Amino acid sequence: MRREEGETGSSIPRHPRSPVVGPLEDDDLLLEILLRLPPQPSSLPRASAVCRQWRLLVTDPGFSRRFCRYHRRNLPIIGFYNRHLPDISFVPTLKDLDRIPPGRLSLQPQRDDQNFSTFGCRHGLVLVHVRDFEPLKHHILVWDPVTGEQHDPGIPLGIDTGNRFNGAVLRATGNFDHFQVVLIGNSDKRRAVASVYSSETGVWSNLVSTSTSLPLMDTTDPFSGWCFNGLPVCVGAGSETGSNDRFSITQAEDGGLGFLSLSGFNAQLWKRKTKYDGIASWVMEKIIELDKLLKIPMDPNRNEHVIKVIGFAENNNAVFLYTKIGIVAFHLESLQFKKLPGSRSVAYYYPFESVWCM
Repeated sequence: MRREEGETGSSIPRHPRSPVVGPLEDDDLLLEILLRLPPQPSSLPRASAVCRQWRLLVTDPGFSRRFCRYHRRNLPIIGFYNRHLPDISFVPTLKDLDRIPPGRLSLQPQRDDQNFSTFGCRHGLVLVHVRDFEPLKHHILVWDPVTGEQHDPGIPLGIDTGNRFNGAVLRATGNFDHFQVVLIGNSDKRRAVASVYSSETGVWSNLVSTSTSLPLMDTTDPFSGWCFNGLPVCVGAGSETGSNDRFSITQAEDGGLGFLSLSGFNAQLWKRKTKYDGIASWVMEKIIELDKLLKIPMDPNRNEHVIKVIGFAENNNAVFLYTKIGIVAFHLESLQFKKLPGSRSVAYYYPFESVWCM
């Protein structure tokens, strides 16, 4: 039988086919792909230049927060701050498209009678020590250099800001949107006090105090200036850097508490190990010959300390070292190192680890 024009060979009527949606046209799937871009400063700007759809997705504030949370355990070192400068000046360490202009992440005092210094960096936040001279007043700021947000948590009663005090900032565990600040100072010459601030509650904890054998020192590490029985080596007085430049708290290979100490040109890596009876002690993991690994020229005076610890990047488990060849970032797991730009100042450096979001 002859088919009529337009008749098909099937009794099932045909319908127009739905257009096939590719993976890059599905916003939900595309978001998951973009979320997994490397956390380098150039990643999101380059993605936004692909097309209007990508630009709208990566510039959305909600995506920026997700991107930061996703990479919170994989933060790159994008630069550092120098403790001894009179303001918070950013020094970039990355090159080419990943290099962030220093002015974008620097903080200058707004008044001539004000002075800024850095207490430390952690999890993309900077703890700023602010000194107002007229009238004389000390306070702190928690600053996010990427977003520009600033928070003033105040100073808890009981910490004497007329004496030296120090602090640290960190993201709250399990909640990247909140942070905590720890301040340690003096209530008198022979008693140290500490308090913790939570941005989630907006209050400082009750003071915790302990007696000390020496007055608290204005150092970059809370252990400097004392010789503790709880450390694997004796920690003596600090040097001209304002800290003890022969050791650093680190992360052990198993993820636990580690400790690095310099002995001449060697780095000794220790880890804290708990025995079957519950007693914890220090065990040496390895010894690294830094002069050979970094290819440092031989010095006729082998007793001269030409390698110093001047910073520690917690997320990358890398120490900043002052050496004869310049300042280097030395990764303790891979044993790889990178020479950093800038001067060979012996001042303490605070590595800034963060995700650059648009």
